[in-house]
Amino acid sequence: MPFAWVVWAYGLTFVSRSIGLWEGSANPGGMPGLFVVKSFILVFAATIALQGIAMAIRSILIIAGREDLVPDDYRYKYDLEHA
Repeated sequence: MPFAWVVWAYGLTFVSRSIGLWEGSANPGGMPGLFVVKSFILVFAATIALQGIAMAIRSILIIAGREDLVPDDYRYKYDLEHA
């Protein structure tokens, strides 16, 4: 979560400036809408934050003994025979 916040905080200025200028590629014949690509920095930060929240909720449920609320596919896999 701290990493996602840092990427969001620094990327927001970077992306908003690019959108405000309707930035395009500096190369002749380059991509005219470079701001669209740069906006995916914020999409990345939001997606990583959502994944972090999901993992935290899953961990809290398992620690609280409510593993029955976690779907089988998302439970932590561990082998009790070798423990």
